[in-house]
Amino acid sequence: MKNDIVGFTPRESYDAPENTLAAFKLALERDTDAWETDIHFTKDNILVCCHDAHTERTCDKRMVISESTFEELQTLDACNKKEQYKGEKIPRFADLLAMFPQGKLLFTEIKISHPDIVDAMMDEIDKSGVSRDQIIVISFYADMIKLCKERYPEMKALYLHSLGVKEDGSFVLAPEELLALLEDIHADGLDGRANKNYLTPEFAAELAKRDLSLAIWTVDDVETAEYFINTVHPEAITSNRAAYLQGVIDLGQEQ
Repeated sequence: MKNDIVGFTPRESYDAPENTLAAFKLALERDTDAWETDIHFTKDNILVCCHDAHTERTCDKRMVISESTFEELQTLDACNKKEQYKGEKIPRFADLLAMFPQGKLLFTEIKISHPDIVDAMMDEIDKSGVSRDQIIVISFYADMIKLCKERYPEMKALYLHSLGVKEDGSFVLAPEELLALLEDIHADGLDGRANKNYLTPEFAAELAKRDLSLAIWTVDDVETAEYFINTVHPEAITSNRAAYLQGVIDLGQEQ
């Protein structure tokens, strides 16, 4: 039987370079339930998929995305040290949408706080023909979640948070403060880091009581995934090896 989450949100970057068409093709081939990507504006206002604000970690040369044109970014090799994928490029968000299948979910992380990026994202989604109800917007920027819900209230939007801990052991943002923030920005829920001390059954119950969704990032091992599935029942778990985890956990539940 299937577990009770929507699915593992994959980057499939365990096997292919993250945020490239190669990784998205793997997600397509492996029939994963949902995909995840990160979007930035280039200097010429093209939305591209890349995790970081610059390319130093994932490409063969450092460029700041917001200070580079799309054409300039295309000179980079985005294989991220995976030699079998040498020559892979940073894709446009439109390129991802063009290959995105029906019946799946796309978690789209807004990586910058910019007043125009929400409308630009929605314009690309609508031009692609991908249904709005297939998109889940996520962002660490509370103002971007609030803006998205103000302009497009029908869109599902989750607030990303690291659920960090201070040196004295207290949380950077206490659970009651986080719940208040989610309400203030009209978020549909939380997409939180896999922190077992924060994401307790009690906190998950509070989210559920307020009709707020819970997603978790980033989990790449079976033990941690099973722990969260069995204790807080998230709607989604982001993983770099989603198809593998889904296969192992589903097989275990069928036995």
